[in-house]
Amino acid sequence: MALSVSHINSSSFLRFGSIVGIAKDGSKKTVEFADDANLFQVLVGAGVLSKTGTCMGNKACGKCLVKHVSGKAPEIDEDEKDLLEEAPKGARIACAITLSGENNGAVFQAI
Repeated sequence: MALSVSHINSSSFLRFGSIVGIAKDGSKKTVEFADDANLFQVLVGAGVLSKTGTCMGNKACGKCLVKHVSGKAPEIDEDEKDLLEEAPKGARIACAITLSGENNGAVFQAI
């Protein structure tokens, strides 16, 4: 009987990491994520950000503001720049940030 060997594509494996989220009240939570996780969803799931009054992560309202405190964060794209026009200096839009293993250890604070 011949055995069939299937090849596993290594790109199908997700990398994981963790970030620190700081809520508006100053409480800190270390939160795990998988590659391609949306920062808004990660922080809402951890109770660091509230989804109340937002566009629910659709990159339309710019109300899920965070400050990138430390670690590596993705570059700001043009859509996020547009939403940040009236935001405080140093602000980022959480729903516009897709996390990857490169962001392991980054710190984001709700503002």
